[in-house]
Amino acid sequence: MDATDARYPAVQELTAYWLQHPHASDTLEGICRWWLSTASTSPPLVEQALAWLIERGVVVSQRAADGRVRYRLSDEARSGPS
Repeated sequence: MDATDARYPAVQELTAYWLQHPHASDTLEGICRWWLSTASTSPPLVEQALAWLIERGVVVSQRAADGRVRYRLSDEARSGPS
């Protein structure tokens, strides 16, 4: 991904947030509301950025008992390169 991709700002902010808070987990709504600056909080773009990170094994999603999907850093990403 390069800086011309519309998802780039959200990917950058998500990555920075998880670097500082590696055990953080939240819903799309929570991520948009609490984690990101207003410039990156378009839910469709954030969802696309999360999907991009999931495809690369950086983030995992899990559906909770309440039916909402929560996102967190993957165990592999949290532990760093082997």
